[in-house]
Amino acid sequence: MTRFFVTAVAALISLNTYSQALNTLTATEKKEGWKLLFDGKDLKGWHAYNGKTPGSAWLIEDGAIKLNVPERAGNKAKNGGDIVIDDVINGDFEFKAEWKVSKYANSGIFFFVQESPTYKNMHDTGLELQVIDDKIYEGAKENTHRASDFFGVANARLREGNPQGEWNKIHFIVKRAN
Repeated sequence: MTRFFVTAVAALISLNTYSQALNTLTATEKKEGWKLLFDGKDLKGWHAYNGKTPGSAWLIEDGAIKLNVPERAGNKAKNGGDIVIDDVINGDFEFKAEWKVSKYANSGIFFFVQESPTYKNMHDTGLELQVIDDKIYEGAKENTHRASDFFGVANARLREGNPQGEWNKIHFIVKRAN
């Protein structure tokens, strides 16, 4: 089984490794087969969905990937777009990440994405783990669009997530049926 520490993806999403130095793996994690998907320095190993270089709105800030978006509801980043890792992940995998969002951020971490000109948008092909400021949906009856939910599929949270500006952790294992 492949194991991944992700440290990135989306609207002031900052994904970090846990208690050790930012964007590093311990000797034990390396021995266990963990792979770091972001080094905390640059976007090497990442590209724009169905493209090449990530948009200029993607920044590295304090060892995390950040999408530079104005903090007003409904605003979008200029020259942002979706980014994906260069590696193709097949088979079973384990995934850990930490993320936090700014006010009104609405983004996600996508899995099982297929890059093809047939699909204009990444969200047309993959499963999204919602990364969002829950205040956007405050008072809404539905419950599959909040932070850490699998968007439109399932409320995956066992507890409430931390609010905007605070770190959230995710960890899950994917085992595909044979």
